[in-house]
Amino acid sequence: PVAAEGGAVARPRARSRAARHRGARCVRSSAAAAPGEGGGGAEDSAGSGGKGSGEQQQRRKKKNAFTHFEVETAVPPTKRLGLHPFLRNTQCGDNITVDERDYIVNKVTYVYKLTRGRYVKDNRKLSVTPVGRHVTNMFLSSLYEDS
Repeated sequence: PVAAEGGAVARPRARSRAARHRGARCVRSSAAAAPGEGGGGAEDSAGSGGKGSGEQQQRRKKKNAFTHFEVETAVPPTKRLGLHPFLRNTQCGDNITVDERDYIVNKVTYVYKLTRGRYVKDNRKLSVTPVGRHVTNMFLSSLYEDS
């Protein structure tokens, strides 16, 4: 809290995490496009040695980092395919390969557990369908919609 001119304490306005992130990104991009500096947003992200370039590289590495998912088939009978590394941003509709067989992600589940009064990610699960089954399901659903 900072004291304002009238002696009252001015508190910073609470913003959501997304709003803070958008605001920080806008400040960096407007600073990079200052006149006379070439406006190189791509040059700045390539690692010009500035303070922000290292942070951006760390974020990019974290975003593209691999994490382990428990993989199981979504079609009955469900079968556990084991623990496999995939990108952290794996989502529904992505094509994945497990044991030289192709699957399509049907559902992504994050499991949390309560530890010391906070919820902490415990593990991640992928429900997948084989590509052939997925194509058959899409064909049958289109036939159903047409009738």
